[in-house]
Amino acid sequence: MTCSYLVMPFMQTDLQKIMGMEFGEDKIQYLVYQMLKGLKYIHSAGIIHRDLKPGNLAVNEDCELKILDFGLARHADPEMTGYVVTRWYRAPEVILSWMHYNQTVDIWSVGCIMAEMLMGKTLFKGRDYLDQLTQILKVTGVPDAEFVQKLNDKAAKSYIQSLPQSPKKDFCQLFPHASPQAADLLEKMLELDVDKRLTASQALTHPFFESCRDPEEETEAQQPFDDFLEHEKLTVDEWKRKGSGPRAASSLCLQHPSPLPALFSCLPSAGPSTLLETITSFSLREYCLLCALLSPCTELTSCSTLCLLGEGGCLLPSALPTP
Repeated sequence: MTCSYLVMPFMQTDLQKIMGMEFGEDKIQYLVYQMLKGLKYIHSAGIIHRDLKPGNLAVNEDCELKILDFGLARHADPEMTGYVVTRWYRAPEVILSWMHYNQTVDIWSVGCIMAEMLMGKTLFKGRDYLDQLTQILKVTGVPDAEFVQKLNDKAAKSYIQSLPQSPKKDFCQLFPHASPQAADLLEKMLELDVDKRLTASQALTHPFFESCRDPEEETEAQQPFDDFLEHEKLTVDEWKRKGSGPRAASSLCLQHPSPLPALFSCLPSAGPSTLLETITSFSLREYCLLCALLSPCTELTSCSTLCLLGEGGCLLPSALPTP
């Protein structure tokens, strides 16, 4: 049987496992800069990650960072499911199920992660969704009437209007060990109003990153991500033929040559796995995940299991450039 290999950069750990460390501001600056570079690229392809958290950010000994797990990633859409992102890093517009949210939900998550690195503890550690919102409003303050008028959800409007007014906290006092520039960036990423919250591109131009910024590395996708393959159910042979097409390559890897045609070409039509032999048709995610996990010769060389496919076999942007 022909062997197939998925070769990925080895990342020693993830940010969650080292959150107990004391981060100097220079390291925080570099890590957050890489997060935002990755998000600029993802967002330019029309994708929202929707589940950014320390456990989904792989890091190595050189402080290089990679964004993992696109299992909840979706095309930017005016109406999207409200219940996404691990609660502590979830933007308020998602908590309240306002539905109409945009790519800045990821920026809110970056703000929460940056705050955690500065403080050494989770900033908004809610026990449930309502307590989560309460923790957020203690910092951002209760929004004014102008903001409330933007809400589409009547229940959310009523709840916000029922709250006693409270002022926004001073971020320099909230983060006393942070530089004024770091506090200012945090304040602009943890902005309650999505229309005023920074985008990834805007955040990258903030003075906080002046000493480490390289605009030439802040790349964008050459075209929007095309998920046409995600919805097809084909046989193994049909997937092999699909995998060699130019549209497949551009869809799966955005601006990079696709690694999948090689994977398709070296896999047998009917391998030793009973599962592969009995299933007559399946989606691209199912096909790739089965091939990766069931082939006895497959080697997974990354600690972030299935970096290429994403946890759960999600094949959304499969080869993002290293931020």
